[in-house]
Amino acid sequence: MENQLRTNKSLVASLLLLALLCFGSVTVMINAGTKGENWRMVASGVGFTGFSILMIALLRKKIR
Repeated sequence: MENQLRTNKSLVASLLLLALLCFGSVTVMINAGTKGENWRMVASGVGFTGFSILMIALLRKKIR
């Protein structure tokens, strides 16, 4: 039971981190878009996508 609780806590922490990163990335993309800095918008999107894939892979590994 305790092990399951620990897994749930780490899952929630990881999801919170992912949500925070998503918010930050979207904010950077909006700021860059309004200033016309397309390269920064693209870099932010690519970085977020890569990190998301990595986090989801780690979460799936943890759950099993």
